[in-house]
Amino acid sequence: EQDISIPELSLACGVRENVIMDILAGIREPDITTLCKIADALGICVHELCPVEEKYAIPLGSINGIEDIAKEDISLVQSKEVINLRGRVIPILRLHDILDTEPLEEDPESLIVVIMQKAEQQVGLVIDELIGQQETVIKSLGHHITCDKLFSGATILGDGEVALILDTNTLM
Repeated sequence: EQDISIPELSLACGVRENVIMDILAGIREPDITTLCKIADALGICVHELCPVEEKYAIPLGSINGIEDIAKEDISLVQSKEVINLRGRVIPILRLHDILDTEPLEEDPESLIVVIMQKAEQQVGLVIDELIGQQETVIKSLGHHITCDKLFSGATILGDGEVALILDTNTLM
């Protein structure tokens, strides 16, 4: 693990230190993971500094269910991946494709699919690992970071790590 200071991050991303400090407001001890998430949100490539494992949160109100789907149960419809779940055809998205990251396992036998719902529309989100359910406090990313509206905020998990909260409306 390498340390990077706020002035170094500011210089690397071309953003004033006070903007980064505004983002970090409320986070007691920002670590390299937190700084990397901020840098990533600002569109800076600092992958050599960042840890491999990243955590994301999905609002519980958007989740309709979690399914373990065998890879052979995935079909292609108009070159889009879909699953047939209890008679409904549901399109699936792969989180690692959306975030442009590498999957934890290259060719798993089964996939963890979070079924998200907005009104009558459903989408399955393929994730690498399910950690569990936690009550969290959502912290706004502020007006300095838009992240293509992919993230609605951030939260500090029980273990002290920062997780970005996925904006399910944007994903759907």
